[in-house]
Formats: sequence, structure tokens, C-alpha cells
Amino acid sequence: MTSERAIRSLAQLERSGSTARVLNLNAIARRDAAAVAGEGRPLFHNLLLNRSIIIKHRLRRDEQDMFDDCRLLATKVMLPIDSDDLTVGAHYFFIGQKGCVDILGNLLGSHSKFGSQDRMALQILDECPTLDPFVLREQLRRRGLEPSPRYFEIGPGDLNRMHAFVLREVEPLATLTAKGESRGGGLGAGRLARKLLSSKADVETDPLRDTLKLNLDDYREGVFCWKGFLYYKWCLGELTPRLSEVAKEISQVKLSAVMGSDPRAMMAEDRARLRRALAAACDGVRRMIGVYDRAYQELVVNKDPAPFRRFLLKAPGMFAKLGEGLGAIQHIVSYWRYRFPLDCKAGVDPVEFAEILEDFSTLCGRSISMRMKSATAALPASCLSEPARQRGFRNLRTY
Repeated sequence: MTSERAIRSLAQLERSGSTARVLNLNAIARRDAAAVAGEGRPLFHNLLLNRSIIIKHRLRRDEQDMFDDCRLLATKVMLPIDSDDLTVGAHYFFIGQKGCVDILGNLLGSHSKFGSQDRMALQILDECPTLDPFVLREQLRRRGLEPSPRYFEIGPGDLNRMHAFVLREVEPLATLTAKGESRGGGLGAGRLARKLLSSKADVETDPLRDTLKLNLDDYREGVFCWKGFLYYKWCLGELTPRLSEVAKEISQVKLSAVMGSDPRAMMAEDRARLRRALAAACDGVRRMIGVYDRAYQELVVNKDPAPFRRFLLKAPGMFAKLGEGLGAIQHIVSYWRYRFPLDCKAGVDPVEFAEILEDFSTLCGRSISMRMKSATAALPASCLSEPARQRGFRNLRTY
């Protein structure tokens, strides 16, 4: 039986879940089912999977024994019991968990379509450090999968929150296109912001396309990439003050017991090292976004569209590093606040705190995508194609 709290959580997730954390295929299917069917490019051929809600989920301690490997982050696939009424609840499984093949078989049924593309798509989703659409599209394309562009839109929750930021960002360009529009009118900042954040920017902003001197295909790609950098820049602005809070609290957390021969010195060194790693991760993301800023300034200040045009066409190569860096910061910030609420004053077990510091340092110090890729390298063989040990429905729960 699904709890009232879980029902509210699932409904809220659909309305306002973070784009980087949630891929809501159920909402896309309800909104654009006919268009996706007409294009013939679904993400999953299995109808149940193509109506799922997929979440990057930080594992709690009682969930870590579901996996044979050590991981901080898992990919949860939620299958709504009634796709039109989320209050009914959903079944879920984690990609790569123990007994994954048994759970999938029972959920999808022996006669459901579930082929190699679906297995590959699940593996790619699990390997990606984030579900943000810009990273996800590039990772799928590298493996030969190109589903409908309708799967790669920014979620409604983030769209609403970032609108004011985009409005400020595009105001100089709106002024430029208005001055250069021979027929008069041009694009106001509000209109340009709305169009850029919509799924129709590529066919409804001709003055901008004229300014950038791009053909329609290149312009579609360019607008997608521009939207990606606007999203990343907004995310960084949202995360920076929260990350500063976390870095400060890391220095102030009190331990509940003595640990080792010289615990204070050891923990102080570890805390300082982590704070430096957090600052370096943030600086790395900021430098990459600076590449966009410089190209954009050439366009709006020096009236030279060539650098910005070149930047947009080369931008996809930066998405993986940007999404990976921001994904690490987002995970650290969200997990810290989950584990240490603002009103939490209790001491922390030193062993647990040492594990948290080590996990955070790992996220900052090396690629999450490589960590997850290593953890799920055998996913198609061990979890999705070969028989696994019988484990029943221990993890087949309603959300």
C-alpha cells in the first residue's frame, strides 16, 4: 500500500523535479505520444519503460546491500501503476541491483518487447552522472541511439525557476536583433527568453538565426547547445551559495566520539582537503562556462557573431565534463543537506563522517561517469540478459 506521503512525493516529483535528477518519460508520453510515435524514435521500445519516471537517487545505508559494487548514486526506474493517476503509486527497481533480471522479467512480462536497444538505453542512463538532457543526448548519440528530441527538454520545474535568469541573459541580444531587424519589431527579451526555453525556438526566432547566419539544421543544434549552457550557468549560480554553506559546515561539524590516535589533526586535514577539492570542482565548471561568456560577449558587445556561432557548433563536446562537474556538486550539496539539516546540532559518528569525506573527495577527484561506468560495465550480461539467482520481489515495492 502506497503511503500518503509517498503519493504526494511522486506527484510533486512530476511537477517540480530537477532536470538533472529526473527524466519523466511518463509526462512526455502523455504530452507528446502522437508526435513521438510519428517520428518512430522512442527512447524505449518497451511501452512500460517508455512511460517510466527515472531518477538519480542517492542510496541510503539500508539500500546499499542491493548492489554487489560500492556506489553513492543509483538509477531508479519507477513504473507508474496508472500513468494517468500518480496517486495510485508505482513499482520501482534500480538498474544494476541484485536480481535485476528477475524483477524486470516480472514487471515487464515475458511477452513484452524488450530488446538490445532498451538494454543499452538502461545501461547508458545508469552510466551517466546526471540525467540533464544535454549530457544524456550526447551519451546516447555516441552509442548510436538518437531518440526524439522531445526527450531532451529542460523539466518544467527548472524552466519556471530559471526564466528570470534567462530573461536577464538574453536582454542584450534581444536589443541587438531588434536593431538589426529590417522589418521592425525584432525579438523582445521576454519573447526571446520564452522561445529559447520552449521546444519551438528553432522555428520561431528567425531574427536570431539571421544574426548568427546559420542554416536551419545548424541553428537547431546551436539553440539546443545554447540552452544547455544557459541551464548550466543558471545551475552554477544556484549551487554556489549552497556549496559555500556546505564547505563552511564541513569545518564546523562536531564528532560524537574520539577516533584514532590523533583524530582532530587527521579530520582537520581531511576537511581542508575536501574544501579545496570542492573549490577546484566549482572553478573547473566556472572556467568552462567562461568560454561561453566570452563568445557571447563578442556577439552582444562587439557585434561579431562568428565566435558565438563557432562556439555553439562545438559546444556538445563540453557537455559531458560540464554535466559531470555540476552533477558531483549537486550530489554533494543535496546529500549533505539531507544528512545534516539546518537545525541539526547532534554530534556525528566519526567513522560515518570519515566515510562521507572520502566519498565526497572521490566525487570531486575523479569522474563520476567513469566510476559508474566501471560499476555497471557488465550490466547487459549480468543484470539484463543472463539468468540471475532467484531473489523474489524483495525490492519490488510501491513508491
